[in-house]
Amino acid sequence: MEKVAEVVTYERKVFALFILSGFAALVYQVLFAKKLGLIFGSAAIATYTVLATYMAGIALGSVVGGWLGQRVSLKIKTYAVIELLIAIYCLISPLLFTLIHITYASVAGNISPDASIMSFYRVMLGGVVLLIPTLAMGMTTPLLVAAVTRNKGLGDSVGLLYGANTLGAAAGALLTGYLILPVLGIQKTLLTAVALNLLAGGIALQLQKKYSSITDAVSQEVTSRNTDLSSVLPVKYNAIFLLLFLTGFVTLSLETFYIQLLAVVAGNSAYAFSLMLFTFLLGLSCGAMTCRWLINRVALDSAAYVFCGLIMVALAILLGNYGWDSLPGYFLSFENHPYARSFASREVVRGIVCFIMMFPVAYAIGFMYPASMDIVGKRYPNSQAVTFGIGSAVNTLGNILGVVIGGFILLPALGAFSSLLVAAGLVAACALFVAVYLLPRTSLQYTLPAIAITAFAYLIQPSGFNMTQLASGANVYFSSQHYGEVIDHSESIDGGLTTVSILGNVDNPTLTLLTNGKFQGDNSKEREMAAQVGFALAPLLHQTQRESALVIGYGTGVSARSISDAGFGKVEIVELSSDIFTMADKYFHDVNDNVRTRSSTKSFVTDGRNFLFLHEKKYDLISMEISSIWFAGAANLYNAEFYDLARMRLKDDGVFQQWVQMHRISEMDIVTVLATVRSRFQYVWLYYIGGQGIIVATNDPLKRPSHESIALLNQTETLKSLLGFYGGRSENILGNRLLDPQAVDGMLSTIAAGQKISLSTDDNLTLEYTTPKGNVRAYQSSIKQNLEFLSRFRPGPEELNRGTLISSNKTK
Repeated sequence: MEKVAEVVTYERKVFALFILSGFAALVYQVLFAKKLGLIFGSAAIATYTVLATYMAGIALGSVVGGWLGQRVSLKIKTYAVIELLIAIYCLISPLLFTLIHITYASVAGNISPDASIMSFYRVMLGGVVLLIPTLAMGMTTPLLVAAVTRNKGLGDSVGLLYGANTLGAAAGALLTGYLILPVLGIQKTLLTAVALNLLAGGIALQLQKKYSSITDAVSQEVTSRNTDLSSVLPVKYNAIFLLLFLTGFVTLSLETFYIQLLAVVAGNSAYAFSLMLFTFLLGLSCGAMTCRWLINRVALDSAAYVFCGLIMVALAILLGNYGWDSLPGYFLSFENHPYARSFASREVVRGIVCFIMMFPVAYAIGFMYPASMDIVGKRYPNSQAVTFGIGSAVNTLGNILGVVIGGFILLPALGAFSSLLVAAGLVAACALFVAVYLLPRTSLQYTLPAIAITAFAYLIQPSGFNMTQLASGANVYFSSQHYGEVIDHSESIDGGLTTVSILGNVDNPTLTLLTNGKFQGDNSKEREMAAQVGFALAPLLHQTQRESALVIGYGTGVSARSISDAGFGKVEIVELSSDIFTMADKYFHDVNDNVRTRSSTKSFVTDGRNFLFLHEKKYDLISMEISSIWFAGAANLYNAEFYDLARMRLKDDGVFQQWVQMHRISEMDIVTVLATVRSRFQYVWLYYIGGQGIIVATNDPLKRPSHESIALLNQTETLKSLLGFYGGRSENILGNRLLDPQAVDGMLSTIAAGQKISLSTDDNLTLEYTTPKGNVRAYQSSIKQNLEFLSRFRPGPEELNRGTLISSNKTK
């Protein structure tokens, strides 16, 4: 009895140890994705290439770990050494990231950023950094499985360790997203993960020493087990490897589809993605531990548990399809609720939504995994560690294909709804296969009704999602946005859900372009057209050169059209999502004048920052109109390192322009944006046009609004209609200046005297984690408060014009 208690204590400590390991592994995954995203770009093709490379290393490590687990005697000690090696490698990983950054620039600098060969370079270079740590991480689970697997079987040990590892990863996802990264930044978070690995390695060494009698006994069982061949499962159970592959495929396909949908209905910030990942991992952990509990207490065939898991997955998908487009209504129900006034309370609501939609399917997937591995163990009882490693690798390879096929083929071709039906159908087919092929005939009286219920749920599925409800954007501000009915939509990994809505009468409708329910632009002269034109004309008050311009972010295409109309010989347009190009050209050609068909323009579907990094071109103007800063990944284009790139790609007398929102953003976030721009550009202006903030920056002291630049704009025939938004005269735009360079410097000096101003960088990620909190602010009142704040530093009319409007001879 005392021996049994010691074994239980040992297993609990291994469980706690692997929670720690899972936590650290998730932190590394997040950090590696962010670092490589900055190098390769935030386009989904780059992000998922990194993920696939990461998982390929895990798969290979599983095979190696299984081989070691079968052969080494000191399994816990070997595990400890691997944890220590992971810590050492990850500690020096920043140097490797710098190396591949340089290499990437040298090999890809002269290639179009959206060329297919780029994926090859990303895989190869990503593999240089990721292969060693991911291979080591993949080795840890088979080693520990071998260290705890005794007479209870593989299902018990896998349930214990898989549950622990995913529970730790779930905690890592939540705490990293909400606490560790926002507080510590990337470099210190990396050091935290390294410390956790060192701690895990140290604890493992102590376990090996303290519980050597148990670990030695396990090793003897594994290496000298004499199995009764009559208890070995027949050859047909090798089909479990196919099922592991297919369930791996479905797992990552579903995670891709669910995150795509939750980004639409629950949010698109870095915090929201942490919630999604936390919920999914928590579901996997709870499902695995439930299955383990049942395996140890209920004498059922393991294939029966696999069947139950498959049926649960299928039903969770099919029943969930009834709820997706009703979720925005749930957010709207909090519009006037006193509870939903703070960022924290709104995140709780988002968490509830993520839990309702994602937890059941993740739970069912996690439930299947230990049962599947239990079959593996019973089929090959003399080589459980090896076959577990192979089974884990097969499952991970399915994960990789799930991401690639699900995300890049099924989703854009079929849309999320039909893709979910395909996934549910595949899972149901697997359940039928298990019922007919792996379970005894006597079980058909139980399995066939379950399959019939699943088939019935499949047949009564709705025809699709109500896109008007789904893309209402209620999750963003917990209020209705009133964009009208959705008339067209497109879905993809890069673009999310891109929709066009119509509002108003047939003769004069307002069309609005949205991404995941978030406004991107419209064609209304009374609403956003003045701002969209202003994004282009404000910097042209500072720039008379018209050789080349770069536009980052297409939107409706109005800003790109305005810049092209101004007479630039070459205009390059960079947009992250091809869906934006397609929808804008199809529905907004009347306001963008089919600018992309002009011989002077060229378009690229890629990440704007990556484009600047790879191409050493010089521009007279760089103009940016991207989504709100709080969108995950958008803040990368407001960090100091991005402004370094922009400055390098401008000619000496070049001008930089960037949109900054004035609504629902805090005063200090505006200060952070301006301070970060000012740290790289000597002269910074802030305009307020059409309800939007527009930053203009340069390092040329002569690039101020001039008589020459005003005359050039007024005399350009192709701009006549666009100048109509400002009374037909470009000089009228000058009245929209909030701050000139002297005022910006004065504001920053005044604020810095009373508190520290943090620049937003790729390390501290300040804006990525502060701007989402501003969404709780009311639209009109936040604009009023921000304008009142900025007006405190605004110079009077005479000061604003003194030394600003310079004559053309000085410009020359």
